[in-house]
Amino acid sequence: MPRKASRAVPRSRQARYDWEKLTPSILQWISAGRPLASWSRAEPGRPLPEAVFERTRKDPDGFGQAYMTAREVGAEVISQGLIRIADGRDDTDPSDVERRRLRIWTRQWLLARWYPARYGDRKQIQHDVGLKLNVVTGLPDREIAAIAAPGVEQLMEEVKDAEVVVREEPPNGVDSAP
Repeated sequence: MPRKASRAVPRSRQARYDWEKLTPSILQWISAGRPLASWSRAEPGRPLPEAVFERTRKDPDGFGQAYMTAREVGAEVISQGLIRIADGRDDTDPSDVERRRLRIWTRQWLLARWYPARYGDRKQIQHDVGLKLNVVTGLPDREIAAIAAPGVEQLMEEVKDAEVVVREEPPNGVDSAP
């Protein structure tokens, strides 16, 4: 299969854009939750998304940070739009319901990939280690403390450095070999 040609933007083409005029338009478009590619196609002569990404990477005049802030605002707009899509008309046919479900799922999937900490599935592992040691001997407490202290410290280090293995239980309590 032949390879696709690279869409790298030649430097001569990058230089001809008036970024001071384009920047507010780009940031407004992105903060509305719309894709950059559609902004590039909206009017002839606009830079390709690759040129905007290159400018973001170089970050002249704080453009990269402003772009990322606009993306976060756009993600919030998309997440609020999910409710509007879900609350659509109740008298619609089943195919429209499936279409709305797909639109919601697609937006949720994209948000989870773009911002996993905020919109992704939360996986939480809680690990608590408690150790209670009760030793009964005929020795005075001071001697026990002097003898046991190094061993307890070593045990605590081993517990702290222990590897945690999480095993999911198979359905119906059936034990399956790994």
